[in-house]
Amino acid sequence: MKGKKYSPEQVVSKLREADVLIGKGQTVADVCRQLQITDVTYYRWRKEYGGLSTDQAQRLRELESENAKLRKVIADLTIDRRSEPNDRISWLTTKSATYKALRYMQQSHGAGTRKDLLQENHEN
Repeated sequence: MKGKKYSPEQVVSKLREADVLIGKGQTVADVCRQLQITDVTYYRWRKEYGGLSTDQAQRLRELESENAKLRKVIADLTIDRRSEPNDRISWLTTKSATYKALRYMQQSHGAGTRKDLLQENHEN
């Protein structure tokens, strides 16, 4: 069961309230019951938001939001890059494909072999 979602400002204020109540001698379990959170949530919040002020917690939320957007952009770019062929002639990876392409070029475009091209250039 999913509970409430608290903003960082609310978390910081609840942690401050918890510190005051614990300072007055109440146990962590009693304080958590009063704040309507679990012990695990209290310790997790204390670990994450321990010494932050409200302004710092708000800035943390903004940075986390910006970080999430940047991660999404990077993921989209990575997916786009993976979907594009790395090389326009990447399909010429095997010798047989290369020879087929050469034969096609020779037959359809009248291109000769490399040896023929070298001789033509040497004669000119």
